[in-house]
Amino acid sequence: MVRIVNFFALCYSACLLDICLVIDHSGSIRNSNVGGVDNWQLVIDFIVNVVSSINVGTAGTHVGAVSFGM
Repeated sequence: MVRIVNFFALCYSACLLDICLVIDHSGSIRNSNVGGVDNWQLVIDFIVNVVSSINVGTAGTHVGAVSFGM
């Protein structure tokens, strides 16, 4: 994750990107660590880190998301 965030930090104002996030919210993510780390929260934290590290807007990078699962 650090490498991706660093790439977007370098590219914040100079790059125009179209990014599509494919998000799995099935039971394999939500229920695989009973009593452990919440994998869904890890997914959300990753998405927040990536999107907040880039210049999203009509004249900047475009971001879309598709989710699948339950």
